[in-house]
This record gives sequence, C-alpha cells and structure tokens, in this order.
Amino acid sequence: MAQNIEVKFYTESLEETERLADKIGASYQAELTQTDTYYKTPTGRLKLRQFPGNLSQLIYYERPDSAGSRLSEYEVLEIANTEKFLRIASKIFQTEVTVKKIRKLYIFGSTRIHLDQVEGLGNFIELETVLEPDIPLEASREEHEYLLDSLGLTEKTTAPQSYRELALK
Repeated sequence: MAQNIEVKFYTESLEETERLADKIGASYQAELTQTDTYYKTPTGRLKLRQFPGNLSQLIYYERPDSAGSRLSEYEVLEIANTEKFLRIASKIFQTEVTVKKIRKLYIFGSTRIHLDQVEGLGNFIELETVLEPDIPLEASREEHEYLLDSLGLTEKTTAPQSYRELALK
C-alpha cells in the first residue's frame, strides 16, 4: 500500500495558511468540491470520494487516531461510473456518514497541503507528505517538519480523528 505522513489541524481561518503557502512557493493546484461517503468496515476506513460529474475514487486507508503527525497507509481505486458504483455499494456496504467539503489543494515537494472547509465541522488544514520509494524517509520527515514550521502550524490544535469520526459525534 502507498504511505504518507499526515496531520490535520483545526483552524478558524484558512487565509493565513494560504498566504504562507504562497510565500514558501507551494504550487496552487485547484479548488475541489468533494463528497466523501464513509462505509462501515471491520478494519481501517473506506470512503467513496465523489467529484462533480460522474467520476470518483474509492479510498481505503489505515491510520491511528492520535494527535500529531502519523503514518497512513492507503489504496486508491479510480471509479469511472459513480452512479453504477453507488447502486452496487448500497447492496453490499453499510453507509456510516457523508461529509461534504470544499478543498483548496497546494503541492510542495512531496506534500499535499489541503485547506478544507467542511460542511458542519468547520475549517481544517491537512498535510499529507507522500512517501516516495526513491526518497529517504528522513528527507520526507524533514519536508513535513519544514512545512509545519513554515505554515505556522505548530501552535494550532491537531484534529486526531478523520472527518468520519468528527461527523459521527
């Protein structure tokens, strides 16, 4: 499975982080409207991430619910026909919760910077430093730490749970 180092923070405002991301040279990619449908699973988490149109991704991941940066393992499957998948999934999976968000995506090196406005939950900042086979783990950790410092995140409160757990509360 693919791996990344990830951490999520609560924030009142996304503007300062967006300004700092621009300042350090992070590359703005897009503003994405996403709907994540989480399914009940015996282990890990499974969600269908829907984008406008009929495209989506099925994402399975395992990650501890703990404060601070943590290792996540994941698999992504592109779904070309969301409507058909939803018909099939409704017969075999139990839906737990649906989370809607608007995400601004920035890239810095191997790190995805997510600035999320999550319906009913608030604003969040998420870093996902993808572990690449040709990059030493220590270099990935250094990039992750650099972004924590450069984006002023070390003073913010971490959100140790996924949007799934937060929405279920």
